[in-house]
Amino acid sequence: MENEALFSGFTQQTIDFLWNLRLNNNRAWFEAHKEEYRRVLLDPFTRISKELTAFVARLDPNQLFNVRISRIYKDMRYYHGDEIYQDHLWTAPKPAVENWKTVPVFYFQIRPESYEYGMGYFDATTETMDALRARIDANPAEFEQVRRAAKKAAAFEMLGYLYKKKYAGKPPEIAAWYQRKEIYFQAARPIDAAFFSRALLEKVEADFKTILPVYRYLWSLCPQEKVTR
Repeated sequence: MENEALFSGFTQQTIDFLWNLRLNNNRAWFEAHKEEYRRVLLDPFTRISKELTAFVARLDPNQLFNVRISRIYKDMRYYHGDEIYQDHLWTAPKPAVENWKTVPVFYFQIRPESYEYGMGYFDATTETMDALRARIDANPAEFEQVRRAAKKAAAFEMLGYLYKKKYAGKPPEIAAWYQRKEIYFQAARPIDAAFFSRALLEKVEADFKTILPVYRYLWSLCPQEKVTR
């Protein structure tokens, strides 16, 4: 990345474009502002995506990672109506494995009013979540270390759909993991001063480091035949 421009922050124009896209979500408006989209949104977003991908590759040298940036166009197989553009962008350093959405990944996302970043499964399999529960039961001391690491990573909140089923006899701190259909850890922030400088990248990278023990634990749950390169 020596010859590439480094991320130096987003601008107020980035936010203005996202708000305007939300309010003018149609092809005519977007086509008239496509150059602005590239200049104020896609270009800086690509720069932070490349740097985050390189950073995650250093955190996890056991994997190969590719830059992955979401499309601005909605997938109309799942969306209906006149609004055809996303009013947000996300990036996730994509591990070069089969079924990458079923393994834990780091991610970063911006919206007109906020940004989020975190780590977890895009699409955790039932097999993986069953492995989590079995691992908790088989090695509670190991899990306790991971749980404490997650709690220590104070920037992040554990999220993910909870089954209604209650697991009798499980204390709340274990049930919070045990009942998950999916699991991820997310930091959510309103647009702040850091967003407009390189401090944003530095903050995200620093927080990613704090959640690394949990990332490694979640990776270890994935069936190896499904994560081979």
